[in-house]
Amino acid sequence: MYIQCGTVETVEPFYSQYLRKATISELDLAVLPRIMKEQKLDLIYLSIVDILEQTSVFLACCTEEDVQVLEEAFPGQKILRTFKGPDGDTDGVELQGKGVSRKKEFIPPLKNSLLRSPPP
Repeated sequence: MYIQCGTVETVEPFYSQYLRKATISELDLAVLPRIMKEQKLDLIYLSIVDILEQTSVFLACCTEEDVQVLEEAFPGQKILRTFKGPDGDTDGVELQGKGVSRKKEFIPPLKNSLLRSPPP
């Protein structure tokens, strides 16, 4: 299984620019799927972090089953919305939380959740 996690670290006013609905939709439905295909990945995650406010939005290009993995990995983080692709399946998810460190707060819980219930 090939997984990639990336982080955009920013501050206001740029953080709000990344969170515009059109930008999030483009990332989840166009950019992340293109990167997945080009790099032959099974899953891809992107966190957009406001480093001063210590808050983040976590995007994933994923299926319905992967959403369950994310909910287990990040309990208490709110799923703001999911995005449906042309096939009607979930192609993206947006979570909001307080995590800011990819190495300490994103990867370890995600890894543990994937090990407990790997995607098909």
